Amino acid sequence: MFRLSYKSDAKVMRAAATFDAGDSADSATTKLMGYGFLILYAVLLALVTLKHEMYVDEVQPWLFVRNAHSLLPVIQHLRYEAHPGLWFVLLYGASRISSNIACMQCINFALALTMAWLVLSKRSLPIVNRVLIVFGVTIFFTMGVLARDYMLAGVLLTAAARSFLAKPQRHWLGIALLALAINAHFFAIPIAAGIFVWLYWSCPEMTWKASHEFERGNFPAAELGYIEILKAFPKDSFARFMITECAAMPRSDRSHIPAA
Repeated sequence: MFRLSYKSDAKVMRAAATFDAGDSADSATTKLMGYGFLILYAVLLALVTLKHEMYVDEVQPWLFVRNAHSLLPVIQHLRYEAHPGLWFVLLYGASRISSNIACMQCINFALALTMAWLVLSKRSLPIVNRVLIVFGVTIFFTMGVLARDYMLAGVLLTAAARSFLAKPQRHWLGIALLALAINAHFFAIPIAAGIFVWLYWSCPEMTWKASHEFERGNFPAAELGYIEILKAFPKDSFARFMITECAAMPRSDRSHIPAA
């Protein structure tokens, strides 16, 4: 349990009560905004994807799996690829349904919408940050428009992180998603290791408490929670960022933040 170093517990409780009073209304508004941005993301992504002329490296996996007579040649071909084969396996299953390359774009489009929902529905992050993440060039174009294995790995990693941050924590689901992620993209391997160490092994309880308090609107308690994380992990840039976000809210005291 976090120690609240304010002048009196009564003042802190009054501050928390003030935040909680408007929390339900703010939550409803934020949720509606999240759905609105998700629809906007889907419309814009669909328009850009329809106009996108696919690159050679996007088309190559689809052409190979479409012409493969079984899954075994696809697996044997992976020795010539730079990344693991989950994307190839997924495309192979889709190619048995339709030989049209638009099927691959539809798969990536569905994965992109899933990624957008995972980010936009995470209320512990400010809505502005969520929107900037989703509509940024990385998630929108590089991962969303280009039909490569990027979005598949991103969805699995993000879903795993949310599983570890859930209450109760979904340990086995998170581990299973990380296992799939490292088979989707080579660079997902170090990211999956970082997620596992930070959210599952090191400080899952501290992370969840701080995230939960921020989501409730109790910014003083959330700030102290992230300060505790920063004390345990001084190089944690995300915890420092969240402390800055809490500091912008009323009744936030940064006097206990460790020096960078």
